Amino acid sequence: MDIWFGRICGNWRSSFRHVWIRKDITIIKRLLFLIPFTIGISQSYSLGEAIEIALENKEALKTSALDLQSSRQGVKGSYSRILPSLRFSGNMSESRFPVQTGGYNETTGEITLDKISSLTSSSSSISLSQNIYDGGVWWNTIRQAKNSFRIAEQFDRQVITNIIRNVHSAYFNYLKASQLLDVARSNLMSSQQQLALAEQKYELGSAKKT
Repeated sequence: MDIWFGRICGNWRSSFRHVWIRKDITIIKRLLFLIPFTIGISQSYSLGEAIEIALENKEALKTSALDLQSSRQGVKGSYSRILPSLRFSGNMSESRFPVQTGGYNETTGEITLDKISSLTSSSSSISLSQNIYDGGVWWNTIRQAKNSFRIAEQFDRQVITNIIRNVHSAYFNYLKASQLLDVARSNLMSSQQQLALAEQKYELGSAKKT
């Protein structure tokens, strides 16, 4: 009776151990299936390279740079009210008529006795103007243009600062993730070893059972 009971207990323990090993193998296999998805091959960049790439490709920075350039041109244009203005104009005309002998050109004051059928006249003028005083409008225009340029310059600097700050944050988060990735690789190797041992135990247990 004791021998029969001992055999039953031994078989039960062996069956329980085999069930546990099979469950352990199943769990480890699932872990081995999931872990590789968290491990990828990525190209590494230094922090400086990452910042440079971000600054080159950020659309917000390109827009800010265009606004800054426009504001700079606005400052130059605002000085046009106080700078002297030089204008030059010219005109040329030709009148045709039946052939006649002699004629007088009113524009040039020339008299000719030859046969002529047309007269050509030309004129030109040059003028120089300077704004002396316009009630301070030109000064206000320059001041507003400079203020707009300062605002655009500060905004552009802020955009650059935000990009660099975000890259810093993302880069160090990446480093933390890389450390976790190393831990995952270590866990993967450990799980592979546990799987090999569990399979060996299962095979040995099955061999003993047979």
